[in-house]
Amino acid sequence: MAIDEKYLREFDYLSDCIYLDSASVGMTPQRTLDFCRSFQQEFVDSRGRICFGPYGKMRDAVADQIAQMIGADVPLRREDREIRFITNTTEGDNILVNGLDLKPGDTVISSSYEYPAAVAGWAYRQKEGIRLKLIPEKNGRIEASDVIAAMDETVKVVAFSFVQFRSGYRMDLEKIGEECRRRGILFCIDGIQGVGRLPLNVKKMNIDVLSCGGFKGLMAPFGTGFLYVRKVVQDRIRPSSFDTGNVDADEEKLPQMESFPAFGLREGIGRLQAGSMNTYGILAMGKSIGLLREIGIQEISSHLMRLERYFRAEAKARHLPVHFLGSPDERYWSGNICFTYDAKKTARLDELLSEKKIYVRSGPGYMRIGLHYFNTNSHLDAVLDVLGSVL
Repeated sequence: MAIDEKYLREFDYLSDCIYLDSASVGMTPQRTLDFCRSFQQEFVDSRGRICFGPYGKMRDAVADQIAQMIGADVPLRREDREIRFITNTTEGDNILVNGLDLKPGDTVISSSYEYPAAVAGWAYRQKEGIRLKLIPEKNGRIEASDVIAAMDETVKVVAFSFVQFRSGYRMDLEKIGEECRRRGILFCIDGIQGVGRLPLNVKKMNIDVLSCGGFKGLMAPFGTGFLYVRKVVQDRIRPSSFDTGNVDADEEKLPQMESFPAFGLREGIGRLQAGSMNTYGILAMGKSIGLLREIGIQEISSHLMRLERYFRAEAKARHLPVHFLGSPDERYWSGNICFTYDAKKTARLDELLSEKKIYVRSGPGYMRIGLHYFNTNSHLDAVLDVLGSVL
């Protein structure tokens, strides 16, 4: 089933180029652009009051949208929520890194193939005597069997990306998560390369913590994102920021702070949400998420798989000298198509891509095509033609 034309029109402004780099930066749909352009005018017209009333309720509605998208609970009580807004994936990852009580000898499992920000915080905590165990990659794959085999009684956290940024490999989160839950190990996922383009269910996959920036698959502005923390895990994480948002106090009670601990933390996910929120970005993210949910994440995923299948088959049929990273098994594809080629051809290839206004992620002897729902076979044909003429 093809994506409805009305949704493709959200990106009419890209008609002068071929954009295949959503794995680096997701483009903004027209409805979100329109909202962004009107937001600040509404803000000043209300003298800022709108942020303390209607927009506050709209932020809550965005949190509910996110929960529905990832299979989390949508509770009636604010205290039972599992979604916190963040400015980027790294902030979310490090809320857990800095807030989780680990002891010398405890082990964290991750991979040397991860995006550095996803593992750097755990590496830094080794100064406390915490062990970091890195699973080796196999052609860009981090296989569930290798992760599970590395689990022992010292392992307290397993932390990986939903989709590996360099290879496009979609990890078997369900298999790993099931074993983590059985052993009482926290399962923590960096979702930015997959959320919004691929189905993800935090309950089915037994995910305890999911951090995701908004500017890729969610097609939201920079400085937006969300952190999911399973309800029963929230009390195990110490907040790193404090104000009246998460401390059960207000300005009038400040003198009582001399008798600390006079005030406790607020209940639920609110204990981790301090400071003013990026209302503009959160609501803009909500507009983009609304679009994705209208289309359907499963439909988007199916579309991406059709495109990836087409590209791989055409590359083979044209006898292109490229080596695909990740897995040949479609179950582990993500719509991020990553491959290597003769690095000596890089300069000419980049020159031709630029000339034809084709946007991909390119490096010496490496290319990543990051697909989204608005991409088509003809977009991929243009890349295939360039590869054929250069390689």
